[in-house]
Amino acid sequence: RRAAAAAAAAAVLAAAESAGPGPGLASRKLRPRLQALSAAVLEEGVEASVPLCRAAAQVAALASGRGVEALPSLRALCAAAAETGSLRRRAALAVAAGALARRAGGLGLQAGLGAVVGTLCALATASPPPALQTALHALLACAEAAGPAFLPHVLPALELCRDALLRADLYDEPGLLPAAGRLVNAAVASLGPEYALGSRAHDLCKLVVAEAAAAAALGGGTGDDDCSESAVGGVGENSGGSGSMPSTLTTVAAPASPAAALVVVLHTQMLVLFAPGALPAAAHLAVLAGPMASRSAPLRSATLRTLRHL
Repeated sequence: RRAAAAAAAAAVLAAAESAGPGPGLASRKLRPRLQALSAAVLEEGVEASVPLCRAAAQVAALASGRGVEALPSLRALCAAAAETGSLRRRAALAVAAGALARRAGGLGLQAGLGAVVGTLCALATASPPPALQTALHALLACAEAAGPAFLPHVLPALELCRDALLRADLYDEPGLLPAAGRLVNAAVASLGPEYALGSRAHDLCKLVVAEAAAAAALGGGTGDDDCSESAVGGVGENSGGSGSMPSTLTTVAAPASPAAALVVVLHTQMLVLFAPGALPAAAHLAVLAGPMASRSAPLRSATLRTLRHL
């Protein structure tokens, strides 16, 4: 039964990718079948593999529609994630909540954003690092989908990132720092011009970036086998966000951990694009000098784009 569900989930997702954003696969006639398929994997007591849980989570989001009509399913997913005792199911439901938040998007997400963010923050606080990372990912999806509407939830998200890094060993949980870095960048991008030095948001961002800078100097802490912008929360060729980077943490030497250094570079890129008045150009150049000497192609590429934006 699990093998059949896995094959069906993979087939549904492949068809969804080929069909594009249209409503075909998620039509009202097919939604009950998709919901039954995901429920067969995500139901309490079923210990499915992590890839299968993620596929089922994506199918659950696909079956929930778009815009305002996705809100009831989003609330139900968050409630189920908070109630379950299985960490694997909790992580899968958090992934589904993030995917569904992207489908709701914008004004459709705004009505239920407070309850969803509150549930995900509580879920992240009560979960060990593996489930914590998926909760951070779901919050990132909410922040990116809500845009400026995420502004009232910026401080809780940043405090969650700080607390997550304080209570976990970055070297034992290599994906935690990039996950926190992505959420920090998304939160500060929501602030935009309201981001200012000396503010509470700035202080919280500086703590997370300081951890990344320390990991970059010492090596480790992020899993350097994946130093891509998609893995660490990069921005595209013509997009960006904001953040802050203390000049006291800069170095002109090549970083020992390219993945951790990429967190710092992308944070600087966000600052240049969304809060250009927060720090002088000289401070940004000092941050970017070291990564330019790195052997990591993704790190050098992100640094060059940041320099061009600057």
